[in-house]
Amino acid sequence: MPQHPAAIRTGHLMWTRQGSCWAIWQLNGMNYGGSLKRKQIARAAHQAMFRVLTGEYMLLSVVVGEDPADVVERMVQGVDLETHQAWAEEAEARLDELQNVEAGNRLYFLCVPLTDSGFRKVVVPTRAAVWNIKAQLGLPHHGVEEAEIRYRMAQAERVEELIPRSFSPRRVTVAHQAWIDFHLMSRGIDASGMYMEETDTPGVHRQSRHIGEPILDEGGKSDPQPRLTKANPFKHRYVKVGNDDQFANDEATYQAMFALTGLPAGGLEWPGSELLGDIDSFVPGADWVMRPTTRATDAAKRANKKAMAQINDQISQREHEIGTGMHDLDTSLEALTEYDQVLEGDENEVEIQPVILFAVCSDAATDVTSRAQAAVNLLREQNFKIEFPAGYQEDMWWTFVPGAALPTTLREYAQITTSRDLSGLVPMTSFALGDESGMLFAENHSTSLLSHVFLDLPSMPQKRNKSGCVGLVGDLGSGKSTDMKSLMKAIVELWDGKVIATDRTDLGEWATYASTLTNPIVVDPAAPEFSLDPLRVFDPTRAGTVASNFLSTLLDLNPTSELGVLLSDVLTVEYRDAHGIEGLGSLLDHLVERGRSGEPGAKELAGMINVYARKEIGRVLFDDALPILRWADVSAIVIRTHRLELPEEEELEREHLYRVMSIEKRFGRAMHTLINSMARSICFEDNSQFAAFFIDEAHGSTNNNLAIAELVLFVLDGRKHNAGMVLGSHDPEEDFGSEKLRDLIPIRIVHRHEGKALAKRALRWVGLDPDDEDLVEQLTKDTSPQVGGEVPPERRGEAFFRDALGEIGRVRTLLPASAAAREAASTTPTSGEGG
Repeated sequence: MPQHPAAIRTGHLMWTRQGSCWAIWQLNGMNYGGSLKRKQIARAAHQAMFRVLTGEYMLLSVVVGEDPADVVERMVQGVDLETHQAWAEEAEARLDELQNVEAGNRLYFLCVPLTDSGFRKVVVPTRAAVWNIKAQLGLPHHGVEEAEIRYRMAQAERVEELIPRSFSPRRVTVAHQAWIDFHLMSRGIDASGMYMEETDTPGVHRQSRHIGEPILDEGGKSDPQPRLTKANPFKHRYVKVGNDDQFANDEATYQAMFALTGLPAGGLEWPGSELLGDIDSFVPGADWVMRPTTRATDAAKRANKKAMAQINDQISQREHEIGTGMHDLDTSLEALTEYDQVLEGDENEVEIQPVILFAVCSDAATDVTSRAQAAVNLLREQNFKIEFPAGYQEDMWWTFVPGAALPTTLREYAQITTSRDLSGLVPMTSFALGDESGMLFAENHSTSLLSHVFLDLPSMPQKRNKSGCVGLVGDLGSGKSTDMKSLMKAIVELWDGKVIATDRTDLGEWATYASTLTNPIVVDPAAPEFSLDPLRVFDPTRAGTVASNFLSTLLDLNPTSELGVLLSDVLTVEYRDAHGIEGLGSLLDHLVERGRSGEPGAKELAGMINVYARKEIGRVLFDDALPILRWADVSAIVIRTHRLELPEEEELEREHLYRVMSIEKRFGRAMHTLINSMARSICFEDNSQFAAFFIDEAHGSTNNNLAIAELVLFVLDGRKHNAGMVLGSHDPEEDFGSEKLRDLIPIRIVHRHEGKALAKRALRWVGLDPDDEDLVEQLTKDTSPQVGGEVPPERRGEAFFRDALGEIGRVRTLLPASAAAREAASTTPTSGEGG
């Protein structure tokens, strides 16, 4: 019976019983959910690695389950639950909900045998033979000499320099190596995540011997079976795996392996050839291993290594220039594009003979048999050539083990190809989205392997060097307002932040939701209980500017006209102090007095202002008896704008319609500009507290250039002031003001659009090809589709999602988990606007 190859381990190195030494790295998959250019980058990185790694090596991909407790731990990381009771309730409810959700992540490992040359070709096998004899005789084993460790470490460093930095190679630890062994032996019954705690001390080479051997039972012969069935090996194309205790307690795992032996006739057209990178769409949750053997001329080796070293150096320099500590694919875009051009030269091409195996696993023999056969049938229907042999399952299992030699019986499954053709399989992909921790915002449905998406808006200025701004678009009822409420809850209840929001709904949808948060306040300009007078609520040094901008918009004044200059003069701090002007009401009184003294400009300006001041809609600004809005002591401010009329686009563009536009529409337009200014002041006031401005149905706040300029300034300066903005609407091109504002929003979410025109605009904004008919079809007909007049619960919240790093994928956004918060967030108004 074969033995586990590992003899001694230290750090990321492993010495085998045959004396060879392997180095193991964990690699990151490259994001593959965005544009064609990013797909080209990912493919070029794979081709680069396939060219520079010569000889034999191993790429191993394994799936680990997401433990619900680990998911919730990411929700509460760094949070004092004693003082965040509402979030504690949310986390507890989410833990219960996740018990019924199967989710996981895919990990990648590169395992490379370090070469022996010269006298080492003789010494290494001899030393291994001595080790094995000592082990058989029970004699003490003194491990690997320090000089040997240093030599192998230096070898491994030279290999590491060749690995494209785009894969972020990280040396595994002894604990990680042990976890890989555990996973291979227990997959199908235990999907525990990898133990990630760092246990190795730099410069200290602690050695660990491998202890324990797996038991492999080809065909499950130890299981009780009818005599006739037992005689037919083709009914048992699996291996039963476990240790002594697992076999004794009937807890062994059943694993079935099969090999890819050929591609469809005529090959695969790329994109579309990503069998390994998209394996979860074919065989969800399958592990795979690739055992390539690469042959290249000496000249090709030198050329490829030199080119890769230059590219890695460029990527490292550009990442250092960013200074964010995070990997951004854009930093390697130009470098890898250049390398792709180098790879076009056939003189540097290499021959690769990969053996590619897949493994499906279960805790039951019948289940693993049916799953494996279904996977084989599916791949064969796609015209892939698959071998699913009986009697060779044990050999196939050992092929997944780092350090194990490739059995001779399996070498016949090797295909002959080139680095460029093999890179078309794009083995190491990632569809990860969002942040490491924070609020649990969505399920990631970019592949059939479900995972979770977290958002940590307050950390974006430090970690991403971007503002915490989010944009959401979609049809009415598609889910964007619900997403915005979930974000609002997290800002207040998780991050101790502050929010200010406008509410255009007749039923007060946002005002109602804010009442469920900590310490809210609602302001209705049409029935005011508080004053929004800029001269009273803003700091004196800023009050005059805000008031001047508001009145200029309201009265349609040219700032350099006679009346514009007069308005600017009377709003300076010095003039207001000298004349006791404390609010817009007293400003109006002052201008009236100057008008009575015979000053025509003051009289005309007072008359224009009085048109609005004497109406009920003007009370919120001109009634000095109203108490002012004090925002410092509240966490959620909602300003109702449902009775603020807004002009149609045609009224703003056609002069004759603009001249006769109603007072109510002029006032509503100016008020939205004032609210934008007020939100910026509120959110920028305290840099130690994250704050965000929420604007649902954003077209109401982007209806003039001054309002758009305020929002652009908000986003530009938000990063420095620990502030963000959340915009929701239907059409990003029309409703988000300007191209600059649209481009400044880092996090973008696109919900269902049933109309093709809006769908194409939304796809373009999120970073996808608007001319891709498949994407248009997916957004218009297969994103939260309605069945019988409503969207099934399991399909609600589906969207395209672009995170702060520009990664794009498919998600299903989540409602709050706690019952009260879920009911409040999912309430849909029966009149007015929402969605």
